[in-house]
Amino acid sequence: MKKRMRKPKTVIETACGHLAECPPARDIDGAPTTKNVIAAFFHCKKCLEQMPFGTSPREWAQLEVGFTEIGLQVYCKRHEINVMHIDFEGQTHPANLRP
Repeated sequence: MKKRMRKPKTVIETACGHLAECPPARDIDGAPTTKNVIAAFFHCKKCLEQMPFGTSPREWAQLEVGFTEIGLQVYCKRHEINVMHIDFEGQTHPANLRP
């Protein structure tokens, strides 16, 4: 039986020194994609409470997202508070960092 060869993954070093694998993103049907396929969004609770009527959370959001020493953090610029900090627990995860 012939062994299937895996395509090599692009590995990049992030600003904080983490190595991130960059396989192509896959759409639900398995086709490569770089479009927005987010199923659930993160929002600052205070921003949602203060959002003007008729404004969408996307328009009102003031979030920064980035790698930290332990994982990935979502931070609200408007309120200077943490929205979420994901601890990768020392594991590496594939990531598509292409535009």
